[in-house]
Amino acid sequence: MHIIYAETTSPFIMSLIPVTITGVRFLSSLIVPLLFQRVTLTHLLAIAQGTKVVLMLALLWAVPFAPVPVWFIVIGLLASFDAWADPCSYTLIPRIVDPSKRVAANSKAAVVNETTEMGCWALGGVLLAMTHSQLVLLIVLTVYTIATVCFFILMRRLPDVFANEEGSTESFFAPLKKGWVTILQTRWLRHTTGISFFSSIISVIWIAAILYVFTEEVLAVSEAWWGMLNASLFIGLMVAGVLLQRYDQFVQHHLARIVFVGFLGSAILTLLFSINTVPVVALIVMIGLGWFLQLENVGTQTIYQAKVEEGLFANVYAAEHALSMLAFGVGSLLVGIISELVDIRLLYLAGAFTLFAVAFWWRYTFPGK
Repeated sequence: MHIIYAETTSPFIMSLIPVTITGVRFLSSLIVPLLFQRVTLTHLLAIAQGTKVVLMLALLWAVPFAPVPVWFIVIGLLASFDAWADPCSYTLIPRIVDPSKRVAANSKAAVVNETTEMGCWALGGVLLAMTHSQLVLLIVLTVYTIATVCFFILMRRLPDVFANEEGSTESFFAPLKKGWVTILQTRWLRHTTGISFFSSIISVIWIAAILYVFTEEVLAVSEAWWGMLNASLFIGLMVAGVLLQRYDQFVQHHLARIVFVGFLGSAILTLLFSINTVPVVALIVMIGLGWFLQLENVGTQTIYQAKVEEGLFANVYAAEHALSMLAFGVGSLLVGIISELVDIRLLYLAGAFTLFAVAFWWRYTFPGK
């Protein structure tokens, strides 16, 4: 983003970056099921990560003279391979982890993801301020290369039983609709996919740009507090992930209720956030919000792994991920427009009441569990 802004000095061009990433991930999630029955999951992970290394090498070489459209092409390609990798990595967990230990495994994966994300945001910003963009890209390339080596080791160590079904007599395009058909034919999946769709729309209120406006207009503090709000959210996510590992057996036996508590807690704290004007209270609320979001994340992930047929999990995940990307893109557009017209607090109030509805929708889907 820094390089593109330095080249164009255009906020509009900058705003196209998340739009590009979301759009490409949506399209790639629709297409990736074509590969599930023809390439093993570990091969897909290794190929996707290896190709990202090649793209980063090309990017480093082209930094001094590449026009902006080339940067957008590379950003789109990187996003597409991320969309490949997500369903593969999530599908591997139920293949290699005993059902009784999946809460702990999903929690560990979530903690690693959040720690990496938080570290990259913080460290990346510091490095960019202290050095230059080429050095940051070189560090990213190094990390990508290490990840590629790890995936190739994984590919060699895991037997073919972890691949998606081979030798299928289905038509070439049949895998494209398999996940969607499974969702439409399964009652609880129809409901949880709808819940995921609305949750993705609501999650837009926590993106950096909207939270920045709230920090400036409602809390009336400097952008340093905006950074602390983001950090507080990640702290809550990580603490919850660690505690979920510690009490994984309890969570395993109360998954649906844990997710309901997550949605309900998120709704209550979003409501509190919307009416609060004290910065310190906002930090505490964000930590709590991170906690409840992690309950939702780990709980729903484990339920899917337990209830969706093993051979269909990647297809179902890809279909739902595509729908979530569409919802996030539509939500970003709507929130961006609405935030120009109304008090920013109304967006958070609307988000809170929507989350209350989502929480009880979840309870209706899994009554008494």
